[in-house]
Amino acid sequence: MLSAWRSTEWRLPDIDRSASSPAEISRRGWRDVLRRSSRAMIEQNMSLAAAGITFFMVWAFFPALALVVVIGAMTLGKAHVLTWLSAVRVDLPESFNVIVIGQLDAIAERSRGLSIATIAGALVLALWSGTRGARALMVALNLVYAEREERSFWHRQLLAIGLCLLSGAFVLGALTLIVGFAGSGLSITTAGGTAFPPPSRWPILLVGMMLLLSVAYRYGPCRRVAKWRWVTWGASASAAIWLIGSALLSFYAAHFTHLNPLLGSLGSVMIFLFWCYLTVLTVLFGSHINAELERHAGATPASKKSDSNRRATANPFS
Repeated sequence: MLSAWRSTEWRLPDIDRSASSPAEISRRGWRDVLRRSSRAMIEQNMSLAAAGITFFMVWAFFPALALVVVIGAMTLGKAHVLTWLSAVRVDLPESFNVIVIGQLDAIAERSRGLSIATIAGALVLALWSGTRGARALMVALNLVYAEREERSFWHRQLLAIGLCLLSGAFVLGALTLIVGFAGSGLSITTAGGTAFPPPSRWPILLVGMMLLLSVAYRYGPCRRVAKWRWVTWGASASAAIWLIGSALLSFYAAHFTHLNPLLGSLGSVMIFLFWCYLTVLTVLFGSHINAELERHAGATPASKKSDSNRRATANPFS
């Protein structure tokens, strides 16, 4: 299957060959790019890559979240953290609150009694899992761009740690933005006493997701750094799909509870895992859009290898 995809990968139409940026590609060219991106997602087994990345993503998320609660309780005080967790409950299903937020409440209550070894263990687990997830993402991006990994171990490790910390900062900021403002009744009041609702948090999340993905697409694969205009389009498409999918999944979780009689509180956990999986899938789809845009326009100056070397790249997920 992969060999069949490679046999047609380089026989692209001649339209848009003079495009210097994705903005100059025609509608017909964009349809061709989206069609090839969707086909490549299937033929390169991106669903398996997404599953592996999601595994490490979940392993990093919960220890990191518990660590944030502990550090917050020790620095800001237990009362502030419990107030924040109460605000978190506003936008989450009750079954998820019982499993996750209830446990975080218990952690905050006994945060003073936790040993340094326990806190350090949570930090090591979160950092190790996040780094492994970032390295798995780098492997998947190399596959998307048909590149061989030639960077040194320490280069890959430092880059993975950087992507892990950047992703953690985004998740923390997104969580604070989504649930910290939920139900708070905040408003903007002018000097004349007129009150306006606060700006929507979704555009801020969209911009933050676009920036994070642009950095990952630009520095993740093993090749010379691409220009920003060749990575932002895929990042924008991925962020938009992620935002729409997250909103639909949140609506489903809030209004359709027919899974509860069968799975109980595990239903919310399954929805969360599915959301993580879809998030990684949209990230990989955005990288395919960027790669196909370059191939469609013949704009592959960032590659360090010839076409013959690129075609010889093996598929680690097949």
